[in-house]
Formats: sequence, structure tokens, C-alpha cells
Amino acid sequence: VLASTSVCLSGLIAFAGRAFLQAPLTTDHEALLESLNQFDTELIPRGGTNLAEPIQLAAEVFDKAGTASHALIMFSDGDELEGQAVAMARKAREKNIMVVTVGVGTREGALLPDESPRRRGGYQRDVTGRPVRTKLEDSVLEAIARETGGLYLNLSGSSVLKERVQV
Repeated sequence: VLASTSVCLSGLIAFAGRAFLQAPLTTDHEALLESLNQFDTELIPRGGTNLAEPIQLAAEVFDKAGTASHALIMFSDGDELEGQAVAMARKAREKNIMVVTVGVGTREGALLPDESPRRRGGYQRDVTGRPVRTKLEDSVLEAIARETGGLYLNLSGSSVLKERVQV
């Protein structure tokens, strides 16, 4: 979720191995919520997690908006396969972008269900055919937030979220 603080613009970036602008920056928050409600995870090709790419895309979008300060709220399990997210967070800080990271998942991990209509009830598999297990890697998410002066929140600690975030 993108937010430009001086004008209260919001947008939406979806990501996995690549990042995609799902909803451009807008003052129409109802339209953004509708985009979020209509979002289909099947549209994002699977292929790992690249946490640097949504940060980079957000910086590009914010540059075009021409506003002074910005926030990126990133929901992820923190599994950083590319290893460039913290470096990209440093660049984001230089552009006055604060990143709030929200950790999703558990440290113990779980198998990822495959919601494909052809394989419902099964689990996502890697290239070798083994089921994919995801687990929360909060150290990466904490580092990204710290680099930008942002905040890390763990979604499983819902009481923490309620204290920090008002909807």
C-alpha cells in the first residue's frame, strides 16, 4: 500500500518475484479499497519473493507524484530471496520514503495451499516437486523498517496492531 502524506494519496503494489502497480496513486480511497477487494492473487506469477522490487517501484511512483514525504506499507513473510531489500530501503530513505513492514505468517512456518482451480486442496510445489513451506523471516522486515525510520509490526500479534494502527 502506497501513501503520500502531504496530499493523502494512496495506491497498491502487488508483488512476488516481480512487483506490479495494481492501483495508481489516487485521492479516491473507495476506489483503492475496491481494487484491494477485487485483487486476485492468481494474477501475480509465482516465483519467490523480491522485497526490493516493490520498494523500487514505490520510489518511482512517488517520484512521479512530486510530493515531499511518503510511506510504503508492505505485507510479507519476509522471505527475501534476492537479498537486495535492505540496500533498496537505504535508497528509499534518501527519497524520504518510510517503510512500515507487516510480518505475515509464523516463525514455525506452514505449507502454502494451492488455490488453483485444477489443484484445489493441494499445496504449492517448488521446481523439484516438493511442497513449498513459508515461514516468517521478521529480521529482514525489521531491517527494512529500521533503515527507513519506519516500523515493523507482526500481524500475528493482533493486539500490537490494534494499539498501533487505527483503521
